[in-house]
Amino acid sequence: MSQKWDTCSYELKEAKPSRNFLLSGFKAMQKKRSSIETIPTDLINDADFLIIASPIWAGNGNPIINSFVDQADLDKKPVYLCTVQADPQCKTAPKVFGYLSKVIGSKGGMVKGSKAFHGASPGKTASRSDLEKQLAQWNIIQS
Repeated sequence: MSQKWDTCSYELKEAKPSRNFLLSGFKAMQKKRSSIETIPTDLINDADFLIIASPIWAGNGNPIINSFVDQADLDKKPVYLCTVQADPQCKTAPKVFGYLSKVIGSKGGMVKGSKAFHGASPGKTASRSDLEKQLAQWNIIQS
């Protein structure tokens, strides 16, 4: 993504990563939060807009994204959301976009667009070419 729009990227990291797949899915279902190692405040402040990308776990955004949208200063910041999920129809993406949009809006952020990507089954990795094809179809300027 960062190459397509000449942007920088930042991967959020949990302060205490969980290695338990089922527990992580359960936390996602409950819309729980996780501790973030570092929130890149300078990058957020300097950015013209943010693209927040999240895998969908158990039909929900993952706990670190929930924490990020709760804690980051998104006031007056344009935000674009994208999700990656195993379901080829991306059926749960609208629910995740709705939830994240509500939280971001409550923090003063403005969700300008969203895109759901089909990834791969749990435990598998989506091919770079498949994701690049889907990404090429997303023009965030027109979102």
